Amino acid sequence: MPPEGSVQPVSPVSRTLNPLRTGFHDLDNLLALLDPTPGLLVLAGRPCIGKTTLAHNIARDLALGRSQGVIIFSMEMGRKEVLARLLAIETRIDTQRILTRLFFPEEHEELVRGLAVLDEAPITIDDRAQVTVAEIA
Repeated sequence: MPPEGSVQPVSPVSRTLNPLRTGFHDLDNLLALLDPTPGLLVLAGRPCIGKTTLAHNIARDLALGRSQGVIIFSMEMGRKEVLARLLAIETRIDTQRILTRLFFPEEHEELVRGLAVLDEAPITIDDRAQVTVAEIA
């Protein structure tokens, strides 16, 4: 047994036993499984290519599909817009229609269902503009 507090490498076998998956099978195959240990994951890319949408979809899948606690730090969007995006993912109703409340009457029940699902999800949204990397990590 290694000394207490020593750092041990993660073997490929242990990584495959309890992998943290994104919910996108093709992406999981490309990434060959994310490290299941707690940590900070960074998603980066050029502007307007869907990074936020992808991150919200992954967060939703982790929270609802795998019961993993998720914290969404958003320095560009407020809590209301993040929630509207998550609700759009859950209900498949356009985010702009949710934000402007211009949804069809028959979608009302789906929105209520989606809000109930998200209310139970282990998701925390932190929309403080001045959050530091140290506070996130």
